[in-house]
Amino acid sequence: MSRLLQWIFGRLPIGWLQLTHKRGRFMAALSGVAFANVLVFVQLGIMNSMGTATLRPYEFFSADIMISAHDANALAEGSNVARQWMLQAFADPDVIAGMGLFVGNVPWNRGDKDITFTTFGIDPGQPGFLAPDIAGDSALLRVHDVAVIDRLAR
Repeated sequence: MSRLLQWIFGRLPIGWLQLTHKRGRFMAALSGVAFANVLVFVQLGIMNSMGTATLRPYEFFSADIMISAHDANALAEGSNVARQWMLQAFADPDVIAGMGLFVGNVPWNRGDKDITFTTFGIDPGQPGFLAPDIAGDSALLRVHDVAVIDRLAR
């Protein structure tokens, strides 16, 4: 590599000479930079997965506005919203329709392990608020003890 650089530049750059003077230090610096790159990519992956996990529940619904509690950071957390807020929204002449959404965590014992599902309770008589791929299954929800489960759920 030194001969190639000498042929290209006519002389060797001082930075290259300092890097290659002690190969042990050069390898330690190179491995430190590589480890820092791995940490950055891991952090980007975690950040992307957290964003996806936060936004995924909103894809189940087709709504222009969703009213949430003041302490909610995501759809499935926070305190209950007073029904009064929905009734106040209905008083606006621009609001055509609305629906209450009930969110809760339901434990399910699967024998070998326990699973907790985040469940959404909706009015199956109003499929207009559901995403198109779920709205087709809204007729099934009218049957007692029937649920629609997301295949991508872990």
